Order: sequence, then structure tokens, then C-alpha cells
Amino acid sequence: MECKLCEILRESEKNKTFIVRLEFGSLFLHRNQIYLGRFLYVSNIHVGSFPRIDYELFVNLNKEMLSICVLLERIFQPDLINFASLGNSIRHFHYHIIPRYRYDSNWGSPPWPAAEKKLTETDYQRVIATIRTSLYNLSDQKIDVHKNP
Repeated sequence: MECKLCEILRESEKNKTFIVRLEFGSLFLHRNQIYLGRFLYVSNIHVGSFPRIDYELFVNLNKEMLSICVLLERIFQPDLINFASLGNSIRHFHYHIIPRYRYDSNWGSPPWPAAEKKLTETDYQRVIATIRTSLYNLSDQKIDVHKNP
């Protein structure tokens, strides 16, 4: 059976939510923007779940994600950021990156269930362009989470 995220990665350039392919993972804007700045960060190689992931890859994915989150925090200024790696239905290692705001309807609780908020295609593209402008140099250099990106 084909992995949905492997297929999305293969076709990422055609995907309207694709932002950037980094060394270890790729970043996509989540279509539901009830939490402004919600993203999916997907391992560039297929790994099924935590117990099966190579330790070095796991560390590198998390370092890369941390650098992305530092930038996302500067751009969206959330009150905090939630991370989820559930693997309930898609067995390809990925994280949901969910900025949280004191005014959101689930503040103080898990981000689910949540209402759905679709943006206009223009607004999706504005968010993606903002992130790409901030992340453009990450794909060409090693990421150092201790330096200010």
C-alpha cells in the first residue's frame, strides 16, 4: 500500500501547501489554519514510527524542527507551540507544529477537537511566501539551533 506522505513528498513541488525541503524534513502549511501558522513537518525518508527511527535521524529531524520553530515563533508570535507525532493512520514519521494563542478556543487544553478555518488561496500563498522568505537559507546550510536564524 502506498504511503500518503511519500506520495506528497514525491509531488511536493506541485502541492500548493509545500513550503521548503530541508536536509532531513519538508515543511507544509496545514490547510486548517484555526491556529495561524499550523504546519506539518515530514521526514524526507519513510520511517514508520518512533521505535523504528534511527537515533541520528531522529536527532537531526528534531534539530531542524527546532530551528524552524524559532523562526515560526518570530513570525507568528504565538504564546506557545504544540507538537504532535501521533501516527494513528499515516505511518510515516511527521510532526504537527501547532502555534497556540491565549485567545484560541482550546487554550489550556489539547488542540483537538478544533473548528476548521480555511483561508483564501491568496492568504495561503501569503503565509507560505512569508515563511519561505524567512527560511530560504535553511536549505543551503547546516542549521545551528544555538545561532539566531
